[in-house]
Amino acid sequence: MPSDEAKVPNLFMVGAAKSATTSIYNYLKKHPEIFFSDPKEPRYLSYKHEQFPHNGPNGEYYDSTFIKTKEDYMDLFKEAANEKVIGEASIQYLYFPQIALDIKEIYPDAKVIICLRNPIDRAYSSYMHNVRSGYENLSFYDALQKEEERIELNYPFLWHYKEVGLYYKQVKKYLEVLGKENVKIVLYEDINNNTQEVLKDICEFLGVNADYEFQDAGQVYNRSGRSSNPIINYLIKQNLLKKIMKHPKVPKFIRNISYTMYHQLLTKFLKKEKMHEKERAYLKDYYKRDVLLLGDLINRDTAHWIE
Repeated sequence: MPSDEAKVPNLFMVGAAKSATTSIYNYLKKHPEIFFSDPKEPRYLSYKHEQFPHNGPNGEYYDSTFIKTKEDYMDLFKEAANEKVIGEASIQYLYFPQIALDIKEIYPDAKVIICLRNPIDRAYSSYMHNVRSGYENLSFYDALQKEEERIELNYPFLWHYKEVGLYYKQVKKYLEVLGKENVKIVLYEDINNNTQEVLKDICEFLGVNADYEFQDAGQVYNRSGRSSNPIINYLIKQNLLKKIMKHPKVPKFIRNISYTMYHQLLTKFLKKEKMHEKERAYLKDYYKRDVLLLGDLINRDTAHWIE
């Protein structure tokens, strides 16, 4: 077992939000050579880069989920034994690309995983996530038009539906600071279509056994949508289970029970709603330049995202 001093993170899955990070986190943490923090998103490195307090329907709750001290942060990794990889997955780190400099300075041997999804679908999924949680009452189009106002009012980053999906400068910063050899780009469509193959590729990148067979590969975590059950909608809006599930001071076994109950409630009557063509057309125009720049940067065809 490594000493406490050695129990520092050497893997950061930094985002983007609603791009399969929760699924990849749940897959990878079952690998015997990989340890992940619980909670998934301690948000410690973004604490100094965000403005407090946050506003909006979930601003107070969002602020309560941050790990604020180094001591509490390091406590998240104390249960690590002899795993080669020790990680966390705070999905706003990509949105604050200056965190790449913090990772380089504090954890110079760390590797980073960046998950990217078609930014149009990502924005809508983030919107439906807030709808599912009982926070968002506007139509998607109206919410897009309100975004600048909400940013000015200091709503949490998950309300920045458009801005979060401007990946080019975010990814470019991480590649420049950490080096391409230390950054793994995973596209949402790849993890969906070739889950085992992508997980094997990630394991090779991390230097762990790539022949490990992930039994739950293909299971979807953290789906977005709207519940069709009014009673469940009411319980979700009370937010009690989520507060218990996310609070770092609550014992792990209670958080695990709350997590299970919460996601059973969320997904039992979940229904998908399609984006309107007006909204998709608006976002295609908004993202066109950024998507093409990103494709050149990561040497992948991303043009189909805006076709």
